[in-house]
Amino acid sequence: MRQKIFQSILLGCMGMLIGTSLVFLFVLNQYFNASLKQELSVIADLIDDQDDVETIDWAKRSMEAVLKNKAGTIVYASQTSSNHYEDQSITLHKTLANGDILTLSQNKLSIAMQTLALLRPLSIVLGIGLILSLFLSYKIAKECMQPLNDLDLEHPKVKNAYPELDPIIHRLSLQQKEIRKQNRQLEHKHEELRTLMNGITQGIILINEKNIVVQINEAAMQMGNLHGPVQGFHFLKLFPEEALKKAILEEKIKKKVLTIKREDHTYEFHLDPIETHDKFSGQAILILDISEKEKMEQIRREFSANISHELKTPIQSILGYSELLDSKCVKKEDQPLFVKKIYNKALLMRSIVEELLDLSKMEQEVDRLNFESIDMKELIEQILEMHKLSIEKKELTIKTKLEPVKLFGHHKACRMILNNLIDNAIKYNRNKGTITICLEQKNQEGATIMIQDTGIGIASEEQEHIFDRFYRSNSIRSSYPGSGIGLSIVKHALLLMHGSIQVESKLGKGTRFLVTF
Repeated sequence: MRQKIFQSILLGCMGMLIGTSLVFLFVLNQYFNASLKQELSVIADLIDDQDDVETIDWAKRSMEAVLKNKAGTIVYASQTSSNHYEDQSITLHKTLANGDILTLSQNKLSIAMQTLALLRPLSIVLGIGLILSLFLSYKIAKECMQPLNDLDLEHPKVKNAYPELDPIIHRLSLQQKEIRKQNRQLEHKHEELRTLMNGITQGIILINEKNIVVQINEAAMQMGNLHGPVQGFHFLKLFPEEALKKAILEEKIKKKVLTIKREDHTYEFHLDPIETHDKFSGQAILILDISEKEKMEQIRREFSANISHELKTPIQSILGYSELLDSKCVKKEDQPLFVKKIYNKALLMRSIVEELLDLSKMEQEVDRLNFESIDMKELIEQILEMHKLSIEKKELTIKTKLEPVKLFGHHKACRMILNNLIDNAIKYNRNKGTITICLEQKNQEGATIMIQDTGIGIASEEQEHIFDRFYRSNSIRSSYPGSGIGLSIVKHALLLMHGSIQVESKLGKGTRFLVTF
């Protein structure tokens, strides 16, 4: 716009200068013609008075003179006289007092030469005018545009240097108000979306068609160990795993579920393409931390493998004893012994199966998050009552210090933990020994349980293995029947309950278990 204003003003000034010059030349030419005619008239009057045409130096005056008598005969003609210039000269005819006719003429070329003599100074004036026009055009164009350049589009003022712009500025002002209103609404919605996304425990990432991160919540930031704002970064710079690279770059239009391991965590990436008007416009990525799930799955796999091994041993024994009895190779008086061994092995298998079924039921309940309020004091008293006959048989002394504790947890898991620990305290205690049980409140929602016996104890080198599945020390394997799965169940149940257990034991003096929920 500024360039157009500059060009318009410059062309106008140049046109005005050129037009003025042409008018000036025209007026000057007319002036010269009038002056020449006046001069011819004065000379004709002079000749008429003096009646002497020959004394005038016509060549010096650049004039021609012809004098004719009444008969039309040329009486006098100047030396330069010629009809050649009649069409290009100014001519004056005058009848003298004696009746003669005087004809005076002057060539127009002399007038043109006088006019052309003024072209040089006129050109200088035109040049100066052109320079001034350039300067003034630039200055005026700049001043015309200055109010527009100074206009604040964010906060346009209705009052301006040009009243003609007031309607436009007014519309701009209304438009800016509407834009600010829409921006506030967008920011509010954006803040709502960010708050909603940050409230989700799963990681959520939105990327555009160029795989640039558009939105990411706090959970995804933590899972990716990311710091600072990452919007605008390429997704693969934040998560450079090869499996993700292939899914993002090569198979972006397909839904994908990928399992990615990062450091000590295992994540499940759900990639879902986003289409707008049937055109790919990005992907929504959901990240799930399945570390606990993977850990539990690994525990289940190991558990199943150990169970298979543990069940295989008594089955082989039962098969062996049965084959001996069936083959009649066993003496009749020894047959009851073999039958008892088969019975004991069957009891061992039943014990293992029952414990596995209980654990499986417990896991299914915990997986469904079926938690409830548990009266821990009442639960301990119920378990002690259940083992009353075993306690009386070994003449054990039970010492309890139980606070009224309410724990929010899984009832079956808590029962299995306490039952296994109390059962071990009874089973591996000496006759007329002591069992001490303490229950204390921890903070507002937690609890600690201490179970201590005066039994055979556990060797220090074996204490780190007692929670392994089916582990039983050689010193008790033959003396105390069992599957070796009890403490493993305790540990597994505590993992699912997010609890912990500590053990302190001295061989021959007893064992102390401290459970924290």
